[in-house]
Amino acid sequence: MHQRLSVIVQVDLEQTYCRLQVTGCLTEINQRGLHSLIRRARALPTGAQVIVDLSLAPLSSPLALDLLRRAVDDESDGRMSPVRFVTAERTASSFPVASAS
Repeated sequence: MHQRLSVIVQVDLEQTYCRLQVTGCLTEINQRGLHSLIRRARALPTGAQVIVDLSLAPLSSPLALDLLRRAVDDESDGRMSPVRFVTAERTASSFPVASAS
């Protein structure tokens, strides 16, 4: 069965944050498409913080989120906007991307 994601992108008027609200089932395959959207959000000229809200997207496997986080970490160079992941298991906690030194 083909799993699809739906993503709503919200940018606040002051452009201090960009929120990607994800619904659907995150898998190892479709996380690549979400990564592409995160990359575009990080390219906003204001350097807005990017919040990827996965609290409504059940993970088909923990590997899907791990792959997505690694892909985002790998392209972090200190100049790109920070990314915060919010998941259903840890809605209060987030997973910041480590900044490059």
